Amino acid sequence: MTCVRYAARVAEPSGGTRSAPVKATAKALWADYETDPEIIASVLPRPLVPGLKPIVHLSIGQVEMESGAGFGIGNITVRAAHGDLQGEYGLAMPMGSEAAVVGGPSDLG
Repeated sequence: MTCVRYAARVAEPSGGTRSAPVKATAKALWADYETDPEIIASVLPRPLVPGLKPIVHLSIGQVEMESGAGFGIGNITVRAAHGDLQGEYGLAMPMGSEAAVVGGPSDLG
């Protein structure tokens, strides 16, 4: 049996009311480096293949919210392609707080 690991879809408009954007600042370090295409190919699910340039992107940082709350962030991606479409495939996105990945209004209480 085939297992779909990801699927493209068109984003639907959310409708409803929009809340004000969250005010935050971030300090981050970004690093991109070139590696062997075979290494990137080894971490990509089919049918993705390494992108035109075998680049790994790393970022780490600290976010400070207007409320004074803060949390760590990170991101690791590799360049990938699907047919003629070039992009990046996310390998990991560590966050220092559950609140960093849970959406919704911040004024609940």
